[in-house]
Amino acid sequence: MEKQIGDLTVITRYQNRQVVLNYYDEDMLIQREGFHFEAIQLIDSCLSFSKKDGSKFSIELTEYPSRHVNNDFQNYYILRSNSSRLEMYFP
Repeated sequence: MEKQIGDLTVITRYQNRQVVLNYYDEDMLIQREGFHFEAIQLIDSCLSFSKKDGSKFSIELTEYPSRHVNNDFQNYYILRSNSSRLEMYFP
């Protein structure tokens, strides 16, 4: 079951973890990213992951106006835009 969330600052509580990002178009998985990070920051409309090597990985949130938490799975978030979606979880 999904619940819409308006404030994504809840995601910034995750630190020194791994994240898996699954990108879908319609229902087809088109890309997968997974990496370890030290911290997450919410800067304007961007979710920015700081990696241990000093690099950053960013997600532009304006591309995903609909944001949900999936209550069926722990630490699982879904960002949607029309027929595309980004599923993000923290194992």
